[in-house]
Amino acid sequence: MNNSETTESPMSVPESGIGLSIDEVRAILHRAAGVSIDRDDPLCLLVLILNAYMGAFDAFAAKHREGFSAYLNGEGSKYLEQAKQAADTLTKGISQSSVSEVKAIFQSCNKSLGTYQSNMRWLTIIVVAMSLANVLAVILSNVGH
Repeated sequence: MNNSETTESPMSVPESGIGLSIDEVRAILHRAAGVSIDRDDPLCLLVLILNAYMGAFDAFAAKHREGFSAYLNGEGSKYLEQAKQAADTLTKGISQSSVSEVKAIFQSCNKSLGTYQSNMRWLTIIVVAMSLANVLAVILSNVGH
């Protein structure tokens, strides 16, 4: 790295509008690290390589964006509409079957609850009868003494 910023070389920066220019990178390095580099420093080659890569990638992405947009406007919109219709049909079918399943579960639970309540009544009657029998037995055993 060289501390003079005045050395100029005929290195050109692609005018793609992508990435930072060599001068911007030099200014950032000077502000952030207090280091000045010449335009012909090997670090500047990295700037050019990365800018070229980003330009190629941007062109590649633009080509695929155009192709994808054309697909969505043509056949893709038809497929998307069919998928939407299938999803709507599936949602309605699931909703109807879900409602009937929930009703069946509630009916089953209601039946089980009725059986439970009936069993609890019988158990309560048995417990009361046993308690009365115990009280009667205690009273009768005390009467005899």
